[in-house]
Amino acid sequence: MIVIGYGKVEEELKAFVVKEKMTERVHFLGRIARDKLFNYTKKATLGMVLEEPLGLSFQYSLPNKLFDYIHAGIPIVAGNLPEISRIIKEHKVGVLVDDYQPKTIAKVIRNLLNDTLLLLEIKENQQKAKEVLCWEKESKKLDKYFK
Repeated sequence: MIVIGYGKVEEELKAFVVKEKMTERVHFLGRIARDKLFNYTKKATLGMVLEEPLGLSFQYSLPNKLFDYIHAGIPIVAGNLPEISRIIKEHKVGVLVDDYQPKTIAKVIRNLLNDTLLLLEIKENQQKAKEVLCWEKESKKLDKYFK
């Protein structure tokens, strides 16, 4: 597993990885420059969007990584926040977890990785979704809004 980025639980996660003797399996890369990030993303098996609802800004956010995963053709495992789940359900580009318990997330990941047909369907849906969910289309919406 490769963890890219940083956050308030980073040190806790690193300590957990050491304690559980998983340093050969879990790697923390920290911040990666945006122009290099896609090189890592497109090599991933799946992407996780597990933002916790720590306030309204998190609850209704649409993180860039959600769209990065779609454009890279990476199946998504996501938390069930309103806007994130709307994109996942509407475009059928991933699966949702009901809660953030490690066993729940692990089960969803295992089920996804073992379902060849679902993985194929998600990848096909991502090809369609990336034609709709792109800056070229969204910028036209902004232009209309600001005119």
